[in-house]
Amino acid sequence: MKDAGAGLTAEEEKRKRKEEKREKRKQRRSDVGTETEEKAKEDAEQTPSKKGKKDKKSKKSKADTATEDVDNDNNDNTNTITTTITTVTTEEVPPPAANDEESKPEKKDKKHSKKEKKSKIASGEGEEDASGLSKHKSILQKLVKVKTKATLTPAAPEVEEEAIEAKGLEPLPQPAPTKDPKRLAVLASSLPPWLAAPIVVTPATTVPFNGMTGISPKLLTRLETLNLPNAFAVQSAVVPLLLDPKAGDVCISAATGSGKTLSYILPIVQSLSTRVVTRLRAVVVVPTRELVSQVFSTAVSLTSGTGLKVGTGIGSKALAAEQALLIDPDTGSKVDILITTPGRLVEHIKNTPGFCLKWVKWLVIDEADRLLAQSFQEWVDVVVGSIETAAKDQDWGNGLEDVLEDLGINVQAQQIAVRKVVLSATMTKDAGKLAGLKLRRPTMVVVEKPVGADGTAKDDENEDDEDMPEEVFSVPTELREYAIPIVNKEYKPLYLMYLLRNRSIKRGTIVFVKSNEGAARLAKLIDTVVEKIGISKEAGWTTGLVTGEMEKKRREKVLRSFKKDEVQILICSDLISRGLDLPHVDNVVNYDIPSSTRAYVHRVGRTARAGKEGDAFTLVEDKEARWFWRDLVKGIRRREEGVERMAVALEDEGMGWRGAYEECLYG
Repeated sequence: MKDAGAGLTAEEEKRKRKEEKREKRKQRRSDVGTETEEKAKEDAEQTPSKKGKKDKKSKKSKADTATEDVDNDNNDNTNTITTTITTVTTEEVPPPAANDEESKPEKKDKKHSKKEKKSKIASGEGEEDASGLSKHKSILQKLVKVKTKATLTPAAPEVEEEAIEAKGLEPLPQPAPTKDPKRLAVLASSLPPWLAAPIVVTPATTVPFNGMTGISPKLLTRLETLNLPNAFAVQSAVVPLLLDPKAGDVCISAATGSGKTLSYILPIVQSLSTRVVTRLRAVVVVPTRELVSQVFSTAVSLTSGTGLKVGTGIGSKALAAEQALLIDPDTGSKVDILITTPGRLVEHIKNTPGFCLKWVKWLVIDEADRLLAQSFQEWVDVVVGSIETAAKDQDWGNGLEDVLEDLGINVQAQQIAVRKVVLSATMTKDAGKLAGLKLRRPTMVVVEKPVGADGTAKDDENEDDEDMPEEVFSVPTELREYAIPIVNKEYKPLYLMYLLRNRSIKRGTIVFVKSNEGAARLAKLIDTVVEKIGISKEAGWTTGLVTGEMEKKRREKVLRSFKKDEVQILICSDLISRGLDLPHVDNVVNYDIPSSTRAYVHRVGRTARAGKEGDAFTLVEDKEARWFWRDLVKGIRRREEGVERMAVALEDEGMGWRGAYEECLYG
């Protein structure tokens, strides 16, 4: 009974507290309405009130305080916990969820409060809210009147500031304006005069040897015996320069096959023809063993009957055996002219007893672009340094004293400078590369047509040289160039066979391939297809292979067969593309595009030599066409026709040569 009575008492107390809270809320609402009216009057002249401000106030007052009572049924003594939550949002925050027994009285209170609000509004308790809205409207009307009055009142005129006049600040004196200076040609100004203004000789120039001064009758007779009555363009310009003892060193840029070798061998033989004692007086440096053999052959044919001795130095021979051929321990040198590769020359200078350069009068560097681009044991510094050191150690004589020196009599004499001759088909215009040679009063000779790179004549003598390339590339004017587009790369070997068949090319053809393996495969494939078709070797389809991997004796045997016309189609790598003179070469085919313009010039230069005509064909794949036309062949000085396009059509699938080719590949 006590517990029941105590429970009823608690419920009565709870109801009593709720009624008190309702009364307090009513009192707060009335107080808030009164405060709003007072604030509206005070702020009328300062800040315009926003429409619906009172509504916000009322909403805020409603959500200002929320009370939640939570009863704990597990405890013996019932404790009441009241939680007050204050919010700053304009919306009412719902109380947290409680158990079912606690939520029921709250829902009843909410419904009861809503009914009370409706009854109050109906009974006239909302009159205070309506009066607040009318106050806001009156304040807004006053604000509009004030803004209208401000816009009608004229604005005060702006006062212009007086400009401040600068006194005592005179401008600084300036130099008189000048016209823009003419753009200078950078390359022309950086080149020495002898490189910037070379001696230009047209390829068609020819001069009889008997019309040149300084050549002995005996040597003229030898030239006639060799069927060389007239000098080519490069020889007509270079030979007189080298025969003149007062002239300095000479640099020569001429296409391959133009006769550069004879242009320096002839003056050397002429100057040494009066020597009495054999000494090493001329050194010719070339980059490959094949070039050593070629220059040696020319020198031997020209020195016949003069008593001059010619020797070679190549790396394929044992050094001891070569030392015995070149040096006599008692008398010194056994040769007057030495033709050698740079590496072997350095070996003799450092390791051969009695090998001396103090008597050298001539130093020739053939294929200089390749020799200067590669170090070869720093051969330039070693050779030029040895020549200078030997000249300082030994005094030279002139006149009678020079003759006595040749007789083996030591005399005091004065020094004589060494004549240097530098040659290349693509002579560099980089003065830095030539500086190591220490040239003395050099002269540049260029053999080319007086035309620009695009085939037009150079009429403007003041042409800007800024775009002049560092290297001058040219091909013989008798050379005809063709480009053959390859539509299907799979049939590229077949395009070559159709070219040889359609053009009736049966002799004197060199085919260049970029690798040794590619050259071997191509040669084997051509032999297989020709045998499949049933064409005999006598019909002009005999192939020969020359690569860097082959032994020297085997290569020489193939080259001899090619010279004798026993081999009509020579397939090779770039090994023989530089300097090597093969007779009766009528056609050159670039099966693979060369890697540079220089390589292209040396390849096609195997034909159209010594004034003869020749054809050069290049197989161009689709991916290579842009580079071939824009970069590879564009800057070469050539005949006006340029490079012509030539189409080669294949037969239908399974027919003729194509059928034999497909059967060899696919069975």
